[in-house]
Amino acid sequence: MSEISITRTPEVIAGEINSLARQTMKMVLDNSIEIGRRLVEAKEMLPHGQWGSWLEENVEFSRSTANNLIRLFEEYGADDISLFGATAKNPKVGSLDYTKAVKLLALPSDEREEFLEENDVESMSSRDLQKALSDLKKVKEDKEKAEQKAETAKRLAEQKEQELEKLQREQSETDETIKRLKDQLEEAQRAANTEETAQLKESLEKTLTELASSNKKIKELEEAPIEVNATETIQVVPPEVQEELEQLRKKAGQSQNQTKYALQFEQLKQDFNNLLR
Repeated sequence: MSEISITRTPEVIAGEINSLARQTMKMVLDNSIEIGRRLVEAKEMLPHGQWGSWLEENVEFSRSTANNLIRLFEEYGADDISLFGATAKNPKVGSLDYTKAVKLLALPSDEREEFLEENDVESMSSRDLQKALSDLKKVKEDKEKAEQKAETAKRLAEQKEQELEKLQREQSETDETIKRLKDQLEEAQRAANTEETAQLKESLEKTLTELASSNKKIKELEEAPIEVNATETIQVVPPEVQEELEQLRKKAGQSQNQTKYALQFEQLKQDFNNLLR
């Protein structure tokens, strides 16, 4: 039985290189988590205050790198500090390579679980994964802006309502003043009190002018849009803003410490690349 020979081509070699690279990065992730597991184990045994000196004397990691390795274990390792694999927090993480696992640390744990459920991360390229994470970040930013816009509109609407109530109370008081002045004017006219009649007419005209001004202010305030910023005006909470907000709420939650974790574990990735070299 003759052996089947495979023609060596640049494409075949590239495939082999990529396969070996993925296996290497997967191995780096597994070992990184295992180192983190053992660091946690050792740290729990050490007396308080001896962690830094123990690292310096016994292992080749700085404290920051050790903390990053512990973070990898805490995020991806099993809760019972057993070997990484079947008892991992999320089995889907066990099939990822190091680069993808590090990129996913930019997400909070609850969002990461949801992202892994909704996306075939294992089949995605690192570039596609980065784009998906960037898109998710953009969605969350848009959501936060929409929420701020709606909150600002609500607050301004409440202020507008309070101002309207104040003007309406003043208008009611003005109406009472006009009624009182009219009664006094009729009484002064019946008494043929010329001086008092003139004073009352002047007060009445002034009060009627104030009433007209108040009515104008109320009308303008009722018709005026609510200014959310210098370039955009909206009514109280427009339907389009509510719809946008609801859509964004379904797509993403809030993200915390995203930049911090991304920077920390990018440094960790570089450290292990140096070890590989």
